Amino acid sequence: MRKTIVSLLLAVMLLCTAFPIAGFAVTMGDVNGDGKVQADDARWALRAAVELEVLTKAQAFRADADFDGEVTPADSRLILRATVGLQDLIEREMPDFPDKDEPVTVTRPEQPTEQPSEQPSEQPSEQQPANPQFSAEQYAYLAGSDFRSVRYQYSHAVAEDGYVVAYVDRNGDQCVMTYVIFSIGPGKYYKFTLHNLSTGQTIPNPSKAFDEMADRAYGAKHLMYLELSINALDAEGACFDGVHSVITTGRNTGKGVYVDAATLNA
Repeated sequence: MRKTIVSLLLAVMLLCTAFPIAGFAVTMGDVNGDGKVQADDARWALRAAVELEVLTKAQAFRADADFDGEVTPADSRLILRATVGLQDLIEREMPDFPDKDEPVTVTRPEQPTEQPSEQPSEQPSEQQPANPQFSAEQYAYLAGSDFRSVRYQYSHAVAEDGYVVAYVDRNGDQCVMTYVIFSIGPGKYYKFTLHNLSTGQTIPNPSKAFDEMADRAYGAKHLMYLELSINALDAEGACFDGVHSVITTGRNTGKGVYVDAATLNA
């Protein structure tokens, strides 16, 4: 009899593990649901925010780290900060999603395939570079140079929008992040490039690159690379927000320099 009861209890526990039900607590930021908050979760959240990843409703709930009802670059920054102990993420009760495994549509408006018809007005006051050492024209040239490296590989690539943000990283280095959106045939793609003006380094896909460096490092270096990844992810999110403001309002309300398609394709 005792063995039968124990067997039944074990069976119930296994069923609960295999088929989680609504009402159980989940850790916010654990986008992929593996029980851990890691850099991959932050990357998932960022890719979902820029419509490069489609999350299920359950994943989108866990990715909404700031509880504002949508997945944005701000969520990815909170998640990445949590991986290095700079942010506390709480547990919340998972709502009863009848279709929790169904894809959820990101609430941000889609970026058009054509250049916005209305360009930002008052560009001198709206497009002040974050680093006074460089002019808006120099930042635009840098973004154009990064797109030309794309066109060198894919001659039929066409740039659509660009954005440049300058910042100082955790090492005190002057950095510039460029963001270029381009199409190749019917597909739309993007490229982030980090230019470290202090060291002369150029790093494509920097947040991912720093994450990979952190995976291979230990101790203080591991923490340093994760913090650099946070810096890069902050800049990447700022670039996306800047382009988003131009597309939706016709004005650059971001903290960087918007670069139009004509300049990038020149």
